Amino acid sequence: MSSMIIITLIIFASFLILFIEKKTFKKILTPSTVLMMPLFIALFVNIVFASSLGYRVIGTKTIFFVLVNVLVFFLIGQIINFIFTKGNSVKLEYAFVQNYTYLYRVCFMIALLSIILSSFKLLQFLLSYGFGQISSKEFSSWYGTGIVAHIRVVSYFTSFYLIYDWTVTKRKKNIIILLSYLGLMIIYQVKYPLIWFLLGTFYLLYLEGKIKITIMKIICLIISLFGMFSIVYIISIGSQIGFKNVLSYSFFLFLAKYFYFYLTSSILGLDVLLENQSLMTNDIRYFFMIPYNIWAKLTGQKYVNIIHNYVLISGDKATNVYTMFGSIYMNLGYLGTFLGTMLISSFSYILYLISMKSKNIYVKILNYINMSILTTGFFGFDHNKILVWESFFILAIMAVLSKISFAKKSEVKSRMISTKVSRG
Repeated sequence: MSSMIIITLIIFASFLILFIEKKTFKKILTPSTVLMMPLFIALFVNIVFASSLGYRVIGTKTIFFVLVNVLVFFLIGQIINFIFTKGNSVKLEYAFVQNYTYLYRVCFMIALLSIILSSFKLLQFLLSYGFGQISSKEFSSWYGTGIVAHIRVVSYFTSFYLIYDWTVTKRKKNIIILLSYLGLMIIYQVKYPLIWFLLGTFYLLYLEGKIKITIMKIICLIISLFGMFSIVYIISIGSQIGFKNVLSYSFFLFLAKYFYFYLTSSILGLDVLLENQSLMTNDIRYFFMIPYNIWAKLTGQKYVNIIHNYVLISGDKATNVYTMFGSIYMNLGYLGTFLGTMLISSFSYILYLISMKSKNIYVKILNYINMSILTTGFFGFDHNKILVWESFFILAIMAVLSKISFAKKSEVKSRMISTKVSRG
């Protein structure tokens, strides 16, 4: 099949899904659109530029594999929406109560505790090893593991809460806490929580009606993502060879090429995977890695590793990521990918619809984080990361606590009114 026909098919599918989702949900950003666009952009970029840049051009099988899975994800979303809004057989309660501002103190204290403990941990490392070792395995083990690391992960959701609170109250201390927390995330040099932070913030502001999507805002978001991507490598490489040697035109040209590689490498990995069945691991535990590894820890079993082996994709270039769909396919096969896509779509759309109906900010934050994870689905399967499970767990607890708190407050208020009436 010619490149022009494939490009036309990708563009047609993009506009069709965008049109239907916009008409259905009255929003241009939905689970399907945020998952689809980066995947289709990666496909488009590879087809157009791969040959001239010396990369492998993906095959028709890979293109249709992505298109079919995106279509399944989209159709399941439409079915879920029909059940929620038009179906008579299923009645779901999703009118969560309004969150009250006194819970702000809880979020603020969680964020502050995380910043204090993480800063102390960082200072200990710098005094012991020096800044030059900040990209070493010792730093990753020192700063990225243990109870302090878990507190930092659990406090991840507070960054979105503080942004939302700032849009309402304009509390200046929110900005100070956010910048401090963001700095500590950058120091750790792990890209995905930083990218999710930027994407989640953008989705929050749009879906809460604080901003409108324009071409300029899209460009600013892409530049910000590239900037965050660059900062991670500036810190990791600059700490080893000196920052004067990395702040140059040639280094930023290297970053631009690496950014392109990150965009398309997972699609190329998927292409190799679909051709080479020997890469299949057929391990269902990978899909439920976090709960399985907790069970393995308690029972003394061997852990499941989230990291796949590297495969060559073009010349001497290699990757160990295969897109969200490819990672599921590697472990569950075609049928498992179909079922996994259905499960993730059902969860994502139910959460999306609940967050649109709910006034509970914790439910909304859960949706923003999930949509950010879907956006990076072009790269890999991220729903099995510890940050995701712990953030989702603590957000669910906060949503329940806010509802309980509201119920108690309403009961006290009713009693006070009844007392006044009886006295009158």
